Amino acid sequence: MRTESSHETGALVIRAGDRLDSANAREFHDQLGPAIETAQRAVVVDM
Repeated sequence: MRTESSHETGALVIRAGDRLDSANAREFHDQLGPAIETAQRAVVVDM
C-alpha cells in the first residue's frame, strides 16, 4: 500500500494512496504506527 504524508498547520496528514480493505489493512497499520509515534502534535488520516 502506498501512503503519502505531509505537514499541514501543525498536524501530520497521512493519505492512503490506494483502496484500504482487509487485504492491505495490516500493511497500512504497519506504516501508520511509526508515523503516529513520531508526530509532534496531531495526526490526521485522510481516507
